[in-house]
Amino acid sequence: MPYIFKDTLIFDKKVDPKKLRFGSKIDNSHSERETYYTVKEIISPEILILDNGLKIRLFVVKKNPERNGEAIQFLREKTCGQKVFIKFDTTKYDGQCLND
Repeated sequence: MPYIFKDTLIFDKKVDPKKLRFGSKIDNSHSERETYYTVKEIISPEILILDNGLKIRLFVVKKNPERNGEAIQFLREKTCGQKVFIKFDTTKYDGQCLND
């Protein structure tokens, strides 16, 4: 039986990455300069809220309840006062059911 992941955190917005015009510099898609954001809130080691209200999930980060405090502190140190931009991998959407 396949493993089905059920996330208890429900996002309040869906984003179409194509509308935000993110893309690779080496393909033929037209892309303007990156839009920079600041991290408004860190909900967990894998979920951040940006200054425009966008809630994003970091795919490569996995929760570890024993070290969540350390991970959140690390993210605060790295993002405090810094500008960040979103760069998508080949998977732009994690496929989970998100509320509009």
